[in-house]
Amino acid sequence: DREIEGENFYLRPSLQPSKKRFETWCPKKDVDSPWLFDIVQELGYVTFFGEEFCYDHSPYVLQGNAFELDVDYDLKELFCRISKGVKEFKKAKRQMLYFVDHDTSKSPDPCIDGRSRQELGFEYIRGIWNAYPDTPKFAYLNSLAAHDYSLDLAYQSLGVEAYDDYLSIFLQEMLGRKDAEDTIIVLRSDHGLQGGPSPIDFSFQVEHMHPFNNLIVPEKNRNLSVEALLSNEKELVTGFDLYKTLRLIIDPRIATEDVNMHDQPVTLKDWSYDLINDKVPSDRTCEDAKIPLEYCPCVEERTDLMPYFYVGHAEKHNKMKTTNLAFPQIDAEKLKQSQRVLTDKREPKVKAAKAAKAAKAAKAAK
Repeated sequence: DREIEGENFYLRPSLQPSKKRFETWCPKKDVDSPWLFDIVQELGYVTFFGEEFCYDHSPYVLQGNAFELDVDYDLKELFCRISKGVKEFKKAKRQMLYFVDHDTSKSPDPCIDGRSRQELGFEYIRGIWNAYPDTPKFAYLNSLAAHDYSLDLAYQSLGVEAYDDYLSIFLQEMLGRKDAEDTIIVLRSDHGLQGGPSPIDFSFQVEHMHPFNNLIVPEKNRNLSVEALLSNEKELVTGFDLYKTLRLIIDPRIATEDVNMHDQPVTLKDWSYDLINDKVPSDRTCEDAKIPLEYCPCVEERTDLMPYFYVGHAEKHNKMKTTNLAFPQIDAEKLKQSQRVLTDKREPKVKAAKAAKAAKAAKAAK
């Protein structure tokens, strides 16, 4: 275990040793799990986790890499079956399931049995809310509608525009239910599109530093301060604040004055805020909020304001100094030599293929 100065944390390795980028700073092992899914399960919630692709062995997700996931309902099984079917149909034997996609910019086919895949997660959540009317529920759905990196800008926005309709219908339905007074909805993005030509557009640069974040809270919620919520609308807030807010909503007992400080979760810090109850200071800085400089949206704290293709690549001039940004000089003779080597390697295979083709033609002639 490694300790951060003044904190009771350790650096936990990835659950899959080959994926070191998922090393995570976690509370010491003698405290309860900080993962929200573990917490709600202990409190008797019905749980749902939704990713709109088969994430088995994927290096791009946290579940299974940074933390174990154990939920009552998971979209993974559905999308893994779809991916296996598509993989067999395309005869893509070596392709990993998390890379299999039936819907691409070159071949747009977003529907499954007449329905978009973006509708399936909403269908699960509706079903769970109907099936467990008297049981607390916790659902997480990650939509891939906006993850279109097509060079064709005319196609790029179609998925998310269609998703707006599905989301609007779903929200209207959920907010019209009798249990809406006991339901809190979080709408949140991670970042704008990365890579390709998109980050050249200023709107994507803004999204890189200002993720979309909205809370829909019943006005009668006992922990809600409308004044604080409206005040925080224009302040610098973070995922740390959202985590603290959700922890206190899920288990409000830890916010009561009679709870001993030693029993407070170590992941609820005094520098984070309950967004529906506390007022975030207007003079809050990225340093105060524990936001790394490369993710900081505050201009006065930044030294590097140029746009980057990927989130988190800013403020790293020392690394850029060692990067060769010039086009390499191509040695024509070496290029010809490498081409000759490739030709020599291919020649036996080409001859064998031609001989097989000629034999097949001769057999057909007979």
